[in-house]
Formats: sequence, C-alpha cells, structure tokens
Amino acid sequence: MIAATGESLACDDVELTSLGATRLIARGGLGSVEAVEGDASDAGQRLVVKRYHRPGLVDADSLRALVSWRRNLPTADRSRLDRIACWPLAVVTDRDELVGFVMQRVPEELTEHIRLPSGRGRSVLREAQYLLADGLHLRRLGMEEPPPQTRLRIVWSLAETAAFLHQHRVVIGDLSSRNVLWRTDAGVLLVDCDSVTLGGIGAPLPPTSTVDWDDPAQPDLVAASSDVYKLALLVLRIVSRHFQTRDPALADEQLDAAGRSLLRMSLDNDPAARPQAQAWERWAASRRAAAM
Repeated sequence: MIAATGESLACDDVELTSLGATRLIARGGLGSVEAVEGDASDAGQRLVVKRYHRPGLVDADSLRALVSWRRNLPTADRSRLDRIACWPLAVVTDRDELVGFVMQRVPEELTEHIRLPSGRGRSVLREAQYLLADGLHLRRLGMEEPPPQTRLRIVWSLAETAAFLHQHRVVIGDLSSRNVLWRTDAGVLLVDCDSVTLGGIGAPLPPTSTVDWDDPAQPDLVAASSDVYKLALLVLRIVSRHFQTRDPALADEQLDAAGRSLLRMSLDNDPAARPQAQAWERWAASRRAAAM
C-alpha cells in the first residue's frame, strides 16, 4: 500500500488496490470522487481518486501527459501549480485498465457549510458562483459576504492563474464559476483539470463549454483567446454580481480605466482583437502594487 501523499506517487500510474481503502465523498456527471483513506495520519486526507463512469471516453495518453508534465516542472512552478489547481497526480488503473486519476483533496478552507431552505446544513465547495449571488441570498445560506476589495483580489488571482497556465501552453477550456474555487484570503483553485489542454498533446476529455459561459465567436474550444473571453466574463460577473451579463459597462464603477479597457477588448467578438492573459496579469500586478 502506498503512502497517501501527493509527492509519494513516484510514477505516472498507480494500481487502484495499492491506494488502500477509499470512501465516496461526491458524485458528478463524469465520475465519482473518493477519499483515499489508506494512511491513518492526516496525510491520508490529502488525496482523492476521481473514478470515471465511462473510462472509455478518456484519452489515456493525454491524461498521462498531464501527470508527466507536472512531475517534470521546476520545483517552484510545480509548487505553484499545486496551489492553484487540483491537477492529476497519477493515473489510476484497475488490472491495467484506466479507471481514473489521483488528485489533491480540496482543502477545508475552500469548503463552506451552508443552510438549505429545509433548514438542514450541507457542506459545499466554495465555488465562484457564490461570488455572483446577491447579499440576501448569501445571508439565507448563512454565508459571509466578501467585501468589494476581496472580490477584486480574487479577480487578480484569477488573472495570474490564467497567465501562468498560458505561459506553460495550457488552455483551461471550460472556465466558469463552477470550476473556480476561492479562499477568503483571495486565492483561487481550479478544479476539473482533466479537461484542460496541454499544448501539442490535447485534452483527456472531449472539449466542452458550460451554459452561459460560451464564447460567441465559437472558435476552437481549446483556443487561448477563448480562455481570455471567459476570464473576462468571470471578472465582469464577479465584480458586478450578475450571473448572466455580458455588458462590460456594469463593471465600470468597480474597475480602473485600464481594467475597463481590458474587459472590453477581452469581450470582443473577434478573437484576434482580444489581449493575451499576460495583459490581465500585468494589470493585476499594477493593482496589487497600488493597493499596498
């Protein structure tokens, strides 16, 4: 049985039985998430297995490429990737057939205990969709409302995350309020990373786009320019607290002149007119410096 820590996974493939006991903690459309409990220490809570409902739909070579790419990153870049993304750490096989992959478990500080209309409590991931909700809805859920400055810092973290991945030729693809988690300290964590595309390799899962987060230009779903468009939608909707708007004017009061200009360029229907994610990163850096 292997020790249940990310760095202990010294190879790209691990056999399901070598992980020891697992416990179902979530079920989604593409697969289930199971906590690895093979180690009785706290380290045993750091990893989960995503087991696919239909493994045959997964491009195994592309998934292994994501695992190998992370493993071969310089230490500083690998550490940063682990802070911003639930990246595939190893492919999980069952009798030599791919069944899923291992990833880090979402830290507790990225979960929230909410109150349902029935009065019962429930633990949920702190998805960016909660940043779009109005104050009344958040109070009904029992969630604390992030102040405007925290929202801006989350936006800056998103810009830096997208730029970091683009610099490494990684396209996020299905970027929306459901696969971005946020911390109260304004950090972000990307989930569903088995849908990203590594340059020259492809994505493990077929390209997809979340409803209301589509690029109207309908380019290649794995285009970096489409990431920039969806990043701009996140910026707009987080600062305006609007679930469906595409009107950049709704963010005018929250963004400075440079941010307003970037937002409008990024939402241009012509992908060629959009800036690169690095332009958003430079803007975020300037705003951080001004806030110090």
